[in-house]
Amino acid sequence: MKDVRRTKRVQVRLDVKVLVLLPEETFRPEEADGYTADISDRGMMIYLPGMDESHYKKLLTQQRWAKVFLPPPQKVAMGPLIGKIVWIDYDARGNLPICKMGVFFDTINAEEKKALSELVELLARQEEKKD
Repeated sequence: MKDVRRTKRVQVRLDVKVLVLLPEETFRPEEADGYTADISDRGMMIYLPGMDESHYKKLLTQQRWAKVFLPPPQKVAMGPLIGKIVWIDYDARGNLPICKMGVFFDTINAEEKKALSELVELLARQEEKKD
């Protein structure tokens, strides 16, 4: 099936830290370490290995927001990005359960959008050099 996304998506693994806001727990964020599967200037797919099922079920109860911390790449300085978790999946079949989520950055400001676009372009060029 042809990919019909509006923006370029780069398949790349970057280590990330994710904080998910849980207002019902006095706004104590759920913290997890993971990595990206892909990234675009509108969002990213993130894998969170080792998340137990009870934490996953908390994420399903209502719309959740994630604060994503990316590692500092070369030439592109940016802070954490805040986006909506638009889909979530959980797989406990392997040795280590894994939670997968799609985060959509629809509320980032122009400066963050520019930095994210620059990061995606930089990563795309690096991936092309590998091929």
